[in-house]
Amino acid sequence: MSVTYGFYNSIKGDRKYNALEMSSIFDGIIVDGVYMSIGDALNVKSSGGMGITVGIGRAWFNHTWTLNDSLLPLTLANSDVLLNRIDAIVLEVNNNTEVRKNTIKILKGTPSSKPVKPTMTEGELLNQHPLAYISIPAGATSISQSNIENAVGTSACPYVTGVLKGMDIDKLVAQWGAQWAEWLSSNTDAWKAFMSDNTNEWKSFMAKNKNEWSALINGNTSEFETWFEHMKDQLSEDAAGNLQLQVDNLNNAALGGDFVLKGSPVSVEYMGANRIASITAYGENAQGGTTEAPVALTGVDSVFVSGNNLLPKAVRTETTEGISGILTKQKEDNILYATIQVLAGTTVNTTIYPMLNLGESPLPYEPYQGSVTPLPIPRPLHKVGDVRDVCRTRVKSVYDKRIVLDGSEANLGYNEEYSTLLITGVLTAGSITETNVYGVCISSHFSSIPAGGHSTGKTDIIWSQPRLKQLVIHSPKFSSLETAKAYLSAQKAAGTPVTVYYQSTSCNGTNGLDVCLTEYQTGFVELDGTEPWVWNTSNPYIFMVDFTANHKAGVAPVCSHYQGAPGDVPQANQVIINSNGTIAIKDLSWQSAEDAKSYLAAQKAAGTPVQIAYQLATPETYATDPIDFDNAAGPLTVLTGGAVEVRMTELVGSRTYDADGDGVVDKAAAVPWDGVTGKPGTFTPSAHTHDDRYYTETEMNTKLNGKADSGHTHTSIRMYNSDWSGTDGLIMPVYANANKDYVNLSAENDAGNKWPHISCQRINGHALNMSLSGTTLSITW
Repeated sequence: MSVTYGFYNSIKGDRKYNALEMSSIFDGIIVDGVYMSIGDALNVKSSGGMGITVGIGRAWFNHTWTLNDSLLPLTLANSDVLLNRIDAIVLEVNNNTEVRKNTIKILKGTPSSKPVKPTMTEGELLNQHPLAYISIPAGATSISQSNIENAVGTSACPYVTGVLKGMDIDKLVAQWGAQWAEWLSSNTDAWKAFMSDNTNEWKSFMAKNKNEWSALINGNTSEFETWFEHMKDQLSEDAAGNLQLQVDNLNNAALGGDFVLKGSPVSVEYMGANRIASITAYGENAQGGTTEAPVALTGVDSVFVSGNNLLPKAVRTETTEGISGILTKQKEDNILYATIQVLAGTTVNTTIYPMLNLGESPLPYEPYQGSVTPLPIPRPLHKVGDVRDVCRTRVKSVYDKRIVLDGSEANLGYNEEYSTLLITGVLTAGSITETNVYGVCISSHFSSIPAGGHSTGKTDIIWSQPRLKQLVIHSPKFSSLETAKAYLSAQKAAGTPVTVYYQSTSCNGTNGLDVCLTEYQTGFVELDGTEPWVWNTSNPYIFMVDFTANHKAGVAPVCSHYQGAPGDVPQANQVIINSNGTIAIKDLSWQSAEDAKSYLAAQKAAGTPVQIAYQLATPETYATDPIDFDNAAGPLTVLTGGAVEVRMTELVGSRTYDADGDGVVDKAAAVPWDGVTGKPGTFTPSAHTHDDRYYTETEMNTKLNGKADSGHTHTSIRMYNSDWSGTDGLIMPVYANANKDYVNLSAENDAGNKWPHISCQRINGHALNMSLSGTTLSITW
């Protein structure tokens, strides 16, 4: 601790002050914050698309001042395709020696199903102060003002209104206390008198109405319990979220829009004409087991959509009398009960497999699959901790072009050094918007990598090379060009073709294709003992290096047989994945790697394989064609085995597309010509004939040959007069001068200076002549 002071004139450099000491004169006079009266106090506004502006303003933070004297434009990063995000606009004060400046910048948040605001840095050299928070919905291409929450004026970023003045509130509080004591003393006697006067009346009122209240309560208990059970479901986990969802659904319904239902499962009594537009399925599985009680990490891979058929009902009590099995009559007539009687002491398998079949003879049991739709995803959706995989069956993407590969493409190549398949020519010239070496695309079978570079260590990935107009796939499934072709061909034959989506220069932000989009936040592996395990002798356990290059370090995995733990070394009955991507398992019963392999193989053969799910450091995204679901107007149930969201709308899959109910779509929305696949190169006209109302080509040529050309001229005019005998006469034109300004009808005239001499001559010698000489016109016959 020391005493500091200032300022004094410096004599020969004996009084020098730094920036912090100069700024300290304002300590106790003003506090950190944004000046309310200057400009618009750094107000953040939307400027269209993903752009924002920070307004004019001045701030004082951490002994430094910041002035923004004009609108500052900033651009937010593109939204995540599946998850929401919250970004912060911050004023950053960086006092590090190599920086020493203040900036206004964007602090990008972390995409999540439940995003949180970014944490501000507070330290000795670096401090961040929030000016605004911006909510960025998944798939958004623009930000409105309603997405922006300005933080200026809050406790995190207060206003500086001027020079602060101190105020001693102790005297004020003492004054308020004295006034309250005086009021209480003056009104106590009046309150006691009021209570004494009204006590008897209150007791009489209660006695009179007690019986009526009891009857009312008893009569409405059943209705209340029904309502309460419904509300418990709505308020059990996320009360605010569920209530807000219902408000949003009502607003959307009033505007004729769609609405969302959430649950596990989703059930609704009546849907009317509303159709399922899309289903969002979330990963779900057990969060770990033991070797004594292993659990399957099954995951979610399908959607069940149905009415009332084969869904579990609430448990009903029943009574039986004797061997006949008489049942107590139940309230609902559509409930079927069966009674099974066995001898005392008999061990009974209580697992029941219900199945209905026609006839009197039972058929072998088959699981009901009538309303199950498998999700077109690479692997089931899992959950590790609070992180879940998610699949949306229909969402508008940012990609407007689609390619289906089948192995027959003309320009396929294989790079043995990098084990990559090169597909050239499928991306037309000028079609890709990216200009960097690596471009973004998305596919059904291979995970896409970020734009700008290859993801080292990852396999089963796809990317585009825009400048070369080619796709590149890196996968252990391919060992040569022939195996790659065979894989693509087999997927096409199985009805699960490798489909690729990418952006073209025609993409305008609104014409993206609808896709089924899946984002994995977790990885998954099922062990069978064939893996390259290595035995660690110093601290006995098995391990496998390079197990994964995409594991989120420091997060414990989930395992069906062992306890998942973070860290680098497993303890007894633990499984870990360390920061280098090495997996290790410690089982005290193993004495060698061969023991471990035998155990893993035996568990696989027994139908209880060792399964491990773990969080990914970088999400993996896949896309394929969207899925359509049909649903009845009556009771509807949607379940997946995990949390599910159902978006309902009249606009997708509407019954009006199949008005006659024959199962064939009557009409469909218009699609662009290049969006039609399988169309022929040429179109053969249907059979037809031409009758005698039409000329043949030869007849038309003959008739046209007898006609004069459109640019022809006449050197004479043939005239015919029925009063004359003989053949037609002729009028012979002769130009009067070289400029062809006028014409004589006879060559006998002088050039250009006399009235034309007109001679109409007949073959038989008769003629009509007219000539002008001076002012004399002569006509002779």
